[in-house]
Amino acid sequence: MIKIYKKIIPVFIIAFLFSCKCLFAQRGIAETIYFKTNSYIISRNYKNILNEVAAKCTSDTFRSLKIIAYTDTAGLDDFNNNLSKKRAYEVYNYLNSHAKLDTSKVYIEWLGKSGEEVVYDLHVPVAHIQKRCVDIWVDFKKK
Repeated sequence: MIKIYKKIIPVFIIAFLFSCKCLFAQRGIAETIYFKTNSYIISRNYKNILNEVAAKCTSDTFRSLKIIAYTDTAGLDDFNNNLSKKRAYEVYNYLNSHAKLDTSKVYIEWLGKSGEEVVYDLHVPVAHIQKRCVDIWVDFKKK
């Protein structure tokens, strides 16, 4: 169990610290894109959100973009890992096609584990929906 925390906790720490910086310093934005079960296709209703994120990534104050993709715990690890990777890159490719991102300012991570190795609890059906997502954080420099 310790090995899992060593792998996953740093991602959550980065996400937490970045989201705190966004909330308190108001120098960033955070968005979540949800996916259907076993899908990495971006729904039409999220395209406007992604268009807004892409526009912000072209700002001269743009500092970094973080994309972290998740799956629920149903299914095999290999399948979930591949699915979360596809979700992450689907969002990245969409944003890049609209903003021509500087890859040195982009951080992409995907998590696709099942069974006892996960650190989040998915005993409630709605929790599965919450983990079929990609979190996007955009950080900006002070003006």
